[in-house]
Amino acid sequence: MSHNVPTILIGLGGIGGQVVNEIYGRIPADSRDRVAIHAFDTDVNSLQKLEHLKGNVTQTSTTRSVGEYLAQNGALKSWFPENPQLNRKTMTEGAGQIRAVSRLAFRAAMEDGKMNGLWDSINAIFPVQRDSTVQGVRVIILSSLAGGTGSGIFLQVAMYLREVLERRFGQSSVLIRGAFLLPDLFVHTGILDHREWEAVQANGYACMKELNAITLSAAGKWNQNEEDGVTIELEYRPNQVDLEGNVTHAVTEKQLPFDFCFFYDYENLKGQHLNGFSDYLELVTRTIYLQLFSPISAKHFSQEDNQILELISSEGRGRFCGAGVASLTYPYEDIVEYVALKRSVDGLSDNWLYLDKLFEEEMDRYESDLRRGVARDKPDRGDRYIWHLDNVYGDEKPQPFFTQVYRQAYEQLEKGQIGDAKSGQFLRRVEEFVYRILSDDAELRSLEASSRINEGKLGIKEQMKQEIGRVESQLMYYQEQINKKVYEYRTYAAYQIIEQDANEQNLIDGQEYRLNTWFLGKPDPVHPIAVRYMLYQIRAELRTRIQSLRTQNTAAKQQIDKYPEAYSLSQTERKESAQQRVDAALKQNAVGALFKNQLKDFRTEYLDKANRQLTTLKKYEKSMLLELVLNSVAQSVDQLCKDWERFFDNLKNTRLNLLQELGRIETKFEHTDNTPQNYVLASAFMMQQSWEGVRRMFDNDVLPRDVAGQIYKAHYLQFCRRNENRLPEEMQQEIKVEALYRQHVLAYLRDDIEKRCSDRLDIDVTTALLREAAILKLEAPAYIQGKTEALEELSSPFIPNIADSRELRFWGIHPDSLTPFTASQRKDLFGERAVTDPAFSRYELICYRAHYGLSVQNFGKFSSGDYADSFVRPAGQYYAAYKKRVEKLNRNEPAVTPHLDRRWHVPAFMPDLNPKQAELDNHRVDRALILGIIYGWLVMKNTHGKYLYQYLDRTSTRMIYRNGKDIGGEIYQLHRGLLHNPIICEEILERVKEEFDQDRRKHGDNMDKHQFIQQASGLSMTTKTNVKNILDILFLYELEDSSRQDLSEKANHLRVVLLDEIERYFIETYGGHRGPLAREKASAFILQLWQGSDLRFTVETDSSTYGQWENLITRRIETIARV
Repeated sequence: MSHNVPTILIGLGGIGGQVVNEIYGRIPADSRDRVAIHAFDTDVNSLQKLEHLKGNVTQTSTTRSVGEYLAQNGALKSWFPENPQLNRKTMTEGAGQIRAVSRLAFRAAMEDGKMNGLWDSINAIFPVQRDSTVQGVRVIILSSLAGGTGSGIFLQVAMYLREVLERRFGQSSVLIRGAFLLPDLFVHTGILDHREWEAVQANGYACMKELNAITLSAAGKWNQNEEDGVTIELEYRPNQVDLEGNVTHAVTEKQLPFDFCFFYDYENLKGQHLNGFSDYLELVTRTIYLQLFSPISAKHFSQEDNQILELISSEGRGRFCGAGVASLTYPYEDIVEYVALKRSVDGLSDNWLYLDKLFEEEMDRYESDLRRGVARDKPDRGDRYIWHLDNVYGDEKPQPFFTQVYRQAYEQLEKGQIGDAKSGQFLRRVEEFVYRILSDDAELRSLEASSRINEGKLGIKEQMKQEIGRVESQLMYYQEQINKKVYEYRTYAAYQIIEQDANEQNLIDGQEYRLNTWFLGKPDPVHPIAVRYMLYQIRAELRTRIQSLRTQNTAAKQQIDKYPEAYSLSQTERKESAQQRVDAALKQNAVGALFKNQLKDFRTEYLDKANRQLTTLKKYEKSMLLELVLNSVAQSVDQLCKDWERFFDNLKNTRLNLLQELGRIETKFEHTDNTPQNYVLASAFMMQQSWEGVRRMFDNDVLPRDVAGQIYKAHYLQFCRRNENRLPEEMQQEIKVEALYRQHVLAYLRDDIEKRCSDRLDIDVTTALLREAAILKLEAPAYIQGKTEALEELSSPFIPNIADSRELRFWGIHPDSLTPFTASQRKDLFGERAVTDPAFSRYELICYRAHYGLSVQNFGKFSSGDYADSFVRPAGQYYAAYKKRVEKLNRNEPAVTPHLDRRWHVPAFMPDLNPKQAELDNHRVDRALILGIIYGWLVMKNTHGKYLYQYLDRTSTRMIYRNGKDIGGEIYQLHRGLLHNPIICEEILERVKEEFDQDRRKHGDNMDKHQFIQQASGLSMTTKTNVKNILDILFLYELEDSSRQDLSEKANHLRVVLLDEIERYFIETYGGHRGPLAREKASAFILQLWQGSDLRFTVETDSSTYGQWENLITRRIETIARV
C-alpha cells in the first residue's frame, strides 16, 4: 500500500473533520507515520471530541467581531459584504452559511499565527533527511460546498498549501485533490430545514463558479493582460506577494488550487441515491481511503497520471471527477453475534431460567387455589428450587446441563460418584472454626480452669468455705465473660466466614470455613444456578440448625440463670446461697453430726451442682456463639439469595433485550440488496441457516469456570460494598445485570463460537457466496457472476453521467477469496482489474469506480438551462437558487452574497459558470448599451466641468461607476462600465419591453411613430461629433481609440447585435404571420440607417474599415431578402 508517500488529510468544517478522522482511523496504526491530519473549523469543540483530531485542529475564529476586524483592516472592505448585522457578528459564532465570514475568520487565524499547528502536523511526517524514494506530497482537502466554514476557505487552503509545499518540494511534486459534498446531500437527506435549502444551493453554485474561474485563470485560459480581460483576484493569505515580491492578489498560473476535484452529489450516474446522510459520509470515507491508502492506491495514481492528456485536450477544464464504491460483505462478526445471541437466548430459556419457570408455574397454581378457596402453604422459592433441581437430576434421562450443574454442588468422588453436599461440609467447617475461636481464647480457658473445684481444699473443713466462695465467684465471672465474649466473637467470626475474602487476591483464601472457598474453589467456581442451589441449601440447613441451637441455648440459659437458687432449702423461706449453706453446716455440733453430717452432705451436693454449672457454661459458651455466628451468616446468606434471585429475575428482561437485539441483527441487512453496501448470508433466513449448522455443538452448554467465577465475584463484591457502606436498600446501587451478563457470559459465548465454529463460520466472502447459492439451490457460477455485475452497477460515482468520461475501475480482493476460482473464472469475473492483496478483508469484495474528465458543463444542476429546436432544458437547482440570490443583490434588496467576494456575482469581476450564460450576460450588456443610447437613457452630462456617463432612470439621474470610479470619454468605456452595473442593464431591458408594448398597442405597425425607430434614426450624443443615428455610435466605438486593436472586433459584434435587434423588433411588431413583410421593412430601415450615417463619410471608402462596415450591411440585407 502507498503509505510511504507523505500524505496530508485536511478537513474543513465539521463535516470535513469527521471524514478525515474516520479515514485516519482506518489506516493501520503502523502505517500512520507518513500521514498528517488537520482540521479547520470556527467551532472546534465538536472536532476536539473526535479521537484522532485531538491536538490537530485550528479554530478559524477569534472573539473579535466582524466589524472590529474590518476596522483594523480597512482594505478588506473591498470584498466583504456591507451589512450592519454581519458587522456585529463575532467570528466565534461560526460561519453559518455566510462564506465571506468564514473567509474573514480564516484570514484572521492566519494573521494570528494559528497555522503553526498545521505545520507541526505536516513536519511530523517528514524525517530529518527526506527519503530519496519519496516522489512527492499528496494533499486531500475534504469539505462540503454548502455551508459557511468549509466552503468559505477551501480555495484559500489549497492555494496556500500549494505555495508552501511547492516551495519546499518543487512544483511537480505536490498533488492536491479536493473531495467535496454538494448541497443536495444536505437538502434531500433532511439535514437542513427547508428554509435553508436555497441558501446552501446558492452557496454550492458560487463555490463551483469560483473554483472554475480560478482554475481557468491559473491555467491561463483568460487573457488577463488585455484591458478587457477578466482578472480574478483572491487574497488567500495575508501579505500575499508574487515571485518578485510585489503585493498582488491576482490569480496566476502558479496558483492552481486543485489538480483534481471529486464531487459527491445526491444522485449517482443512474439517478439513484443512498438512504441517509451518514451513508454519503461513508461513501466519501471509503472512496478516499481506497484512493490513498489501500492496495488500489498505486494503480489508481498510475492511471490517474494518464488523465494529464485529458486535461490538455480539455484546456484544463476536465479536472472534475466522481467516485463510487460498492462492496459485497460477509458480515462474519454480525453472524458470530447472531449465533452467540441465539445460543444465549436459548440457554436462558432452556437452562438458566428453567427452574424459575417451574416455580412460577407452581405459584400460578397456588394463587389459583387461593382464589378457589383452597388454603395451603405458600411455596418457598428456595425450597422449591432445591426440590426442582434434585428432581431434574433424578430423572431417568437427566439433561447433561443440569447434571453438570447439580454435581458442582457436591463433593466429587472417584469413578464419577458424588459425596456429601458442599453446603453441609461448609457449615461443619464453620462450626469447627467457631469452636476453635473459643478454644484459642486463653482468658476463657483460664476462667474455665479456675472455675473448677479443688476437691482437696473442699475436703478440709478449715478451707471449705474459702474454696466454695472462690469457685462461686469464678463461676459468676466466667458466666459474665461468656456473655461478653460470644457477642464480641460473633461479628469477627461472621466477617471471617463471609467477607474476609474480599481482601484476598482473587477473593479466595482457601480456608474451608469461608464461604468463597466452596463457590470459587473445591475445585472450581460453580455455575450461577449451582450458586443459588448451594445458597438455598445453606440457608435451609442454617434455619434448621439455628432453631435447634436456639432451643438448646434457651434451656441452657434458664439452667444457668437458676444456679444461684440451687442451694436454697425448701424448708426455709429465705433463699440460701452456697456460702450460707456451708456456714450452717460448719455450725453443726458433734452430736448432730453423728446422725446427719451436714458438712459432708453439702460437700457432695456442692461438688455435683457446681460441676454441673461449669459443664453447662462450657456447652453454652460454644452453642451460644455458634447460634450467634450462624444467625449472622444466615442474614448474609439470605441477602445473597435475594441478590441472586434479583439477578435471575432481571435475566428475564435481559433475555427480552437480547431477543430484540437478535431481531435487529436479523433485519440489519434486510434492505441492502440494491445498495452500495451489499451482504451475503446476511438475511434473517440465511442467519437462521448458519445457526442451524452449529447449534448442536452447544447441547452441553455449561459456563467455563472463569466466567462463572467472574459472575459470582461481581455479586460477592456488591454484597461486601453494601455491607461496608451500610446504606439503606433503596440507596444501594445494584449490579447492572444485563451489562454483567454481556460482559462475561455473552462475551464468553462469542469467543467460544469463534474458536469452535471457525471452520463453519469463519469463511471468506466468495465461499459465503458459494454457500448461499447452495442454500438457494442455484447454479454457483451464474449466481456469483450476477452478484459481481450488480456490484459494478452499484459502484456508480455520484456525479452526472456523460458519454465521454474516462473510467477507472478496480476490484479489491483478499487472496483467500480467489481460492475457489480457476484462473479462467477469475478473468471472467474481474478481468484485468483485480487488485489482490492480504490488506483487503477476506470477508469483503470491493468494486471501486472513478470517472475523470468532467467539466462544469457536465453538471446539470449548475446549468443555466438550454434551448434547442425540440426541447427546453430548465435551469439546474443550484443555478436557480444562485440566480434568485443575485437578482436580490442586483436590486439592492436585503441579501448576503453567496460568494467570497461581494463583487463576484457581477460578470465583469467573474464570468458565469456556464459559458452560454456568460455569453447571455454579455449579450444583455450589449443590448443594454445599444438600447439605452437609442432611448436616450444612457447620456453624457457635464458634471462639475467633466463630461460623465449617466443613467436616466424612471425618476432621477444616476452616475455610472466602474470599480467605484465615474466613467467618461469613449463609448467603449461606457460599455465596460455596464458590465459592472447589471441592475442598470436589467432595468434598461425591462423599460425597452414596456416601451415596445406601449408603441405596438398605440401605433400598431405605423413604425414611424415608434420611439425605437425615431430615436435610432435620429439621435445625438454630447461631445460626439458626426453622429446622426445609432449606427454612427457603433462606427464611432472603434474609432475613438486607435491604440486598441480589439475595438474593431467588439464594435462589429455590437453592430451585429443592433441589426439582430432591428430585425427582431420588426418581426415582433408585425407578427410572425407577416414575417416576409416585417423583414422587408427591417431591411429597408437598416439601409436607411446606413444611408443616413454621417460618420461613414469620415472614413476612406476604399479603406478596410469602410469595406467591413459596408459588407456587414450588404450581407445582412441580402440575408434578410433570402429568408
